[in-house]
Amino acid sequence: MKLKKFAYLLTAAVVSVSIVGCSGSNENSKKETNKGDNNKSITLMMPEDQAPSRDLLSLFEKESGYKVNLVKSSFKDIDNSLIKSASNQKAEADVVAVRWDQVGQYRSRGYLEILKPKDQVLNDIKSTNYFAFGKNILGIPYTNKISGLFADSKILEDENLDTKNNNLEQILKKLKKDKIEYYPLSISLDRSDESNQALYTIIMARDGKIFDADKNLFIGHNLHTSLVFIENLISNGFVAQASDNESNPLSDFKNKKSSLYIGSIGTIKDLNGLEMLDMLGESGPSKKTLVYPNALSISAFSKKKDIANKFIEWYTSKNIQSIVSKDTGLLPASNDALSKTLTDSKVKNSVLILSQMEKLDRPFPNSTPKYYDQFSRKMYPIINELGKGLIGGHDAHMKIENDVEAIIKHNQACCAE
Repeated sequence: MKLKKFAYLLTAAVVSVSIVGCSGSNENSKKETNKGDNNKSITLMMPEDQAPSRDLLSLFEKESGYKVNLVKSSFKDIDNSLIKSASNQKAEADVVAVRWDQVGQYRSRGYLEILKPKDQVLNDIKSTNYFAFGKNILGIPYTNKISGLFADSKILEDENLDTKNNNLEQILKKLKKDKIEYYPLSISLDRSDESNQALYTIIMARDGKIFDADKNLFIGHNLHTSLVFIENLISNGFVAQASDNESNPLSDFKNKKSSLYIGSIGTIKDLNGLEMLDMLGESGPSKKTLVYPNALSISAFSKKKDIANKFIEWYTSKNIQSIVSKDTGLLPASNDALSKTLTDSKVKNSVLILSQMEKLDRPFPNSTPKYYDQFSRKMYPIINELGKGLIGGHDAHMKIENDVEAIIKHNQACCAE
């Protein structure tokens, strides 16, 4: 979805204020960023399906005097580019998109520059803490996938379901009725990190904590009760048994194969016709909520860090985040921009989504560990076994403690940072 010209004209003044406000006077900013740079451009590398339009980037170019060379790629390509940049000690891109689950590994390898966002940014983009290691911040989110329980608004209305006075199990029973082949809830239980993320979402909603802050190990009770919760969803016929094949629970949900969905949503389009429900808590509303953000970071090997930083400040500012959301269709990371986006898009029960953002926390209390990929690959096959009915919640808990926590303990023993 591309913006009309008049939208850009209306916001040009706001853009000017945004850049000046972040970087001092516009004149001083230009002097600072031109210093030592013969080529007045920076390179931005982003996934193709999240990349901004040329019209949007031209706003920054007009104000800063710097051209933005956009490289549309994939997260795998970005990963390879960062490896190559480190090997050559020369950045292939000045600004790169980074997922929340990659940042720990990149930090350990020294790929990313430390950023110093202003307090108003930290207050507005609360998912910045996913990219924070102590006081060192390595990325500023530009989009969040909001995670939780979602419902098809029309089905809730048609079935006359009272979500205020019934708990999740009661709602699922009413939806299930006598329809043996109908599974009212979609959730990822395949061999992918999406299954891990669904489990994190459930644990945080029910208990508010996944890992012990001191040792980064699972809190046993919290893990166990959520795995048993998933086991019961399957045994009661609320969720279809998993298979060896890759699944797409969001697509199933959007195609009316289910009425409810536990997982994450990252675009305005996917929110259309849906509403968020706060029913995942063990005995009432959820305790904590999660998002899965992507951020903009600066290559540690960039020679244009000043202007790269100004671009990130500009792109993640609340005014521009609203425009980015219209331009790309992504849900913005800025709370202020999210509020505007949800209102403009007439998303049902948007007040609840915004209130959930006040409960936002991160899955790992000390941010994503550098061994997350290894950890994830060991964990989701166990969830898949649970989903296929090969093991129960208790056995899944034991396997995770034995197999997955061994990775955590090994990294703590041999590879302390």
